Amino acid sequence: MDLKIKLLEWPEGGNYLILIARGLINAEGFERIFGKVAETSQGLLNCKFLIDLEETTLTVEPFDTDLFVNGLGAGLRRHHSRIALVSSTDAADSARLRALSDSLRSLGLQIAVFDDARGAVAWLSDPL
Repeated sequence: MDLKIKLLEWPEGGNYLILIARGLINAEGFERIFGKVAETSQGLLNCKFLIDLEETTLTVEPFDTDLFVNGLGAGLRRHHSRIALVSSTDAADSARLRALSDSLRSLGLQIAVFDDARGAVAWLSDPL
């Protein structure tokens, strides 16, 4: 799995973290992705995350997702933060990503899955 991360900090308030992933992603890969998100955004309020998974293949099973989500802890629970996940066009990958999103939402995160980056950016740009 390859990752590229860019943090955009706006002086008027609001921060954007863009993460682009490529390749195979398993449960450990998701731990790495969300670990990078938590590490990079530490101390930032009102952060919006765009995680682009369009060029990935997900190998995460539902039981892996539950273990991963339960192990997250408070690292991603930020006040006024949103996470937009952009899915590949593969139906199975999209379903896996939606299951992960549902589990993360149960932790109180504002998270949504999108079929394209344009919809994700529109959702992120709406006021919190």
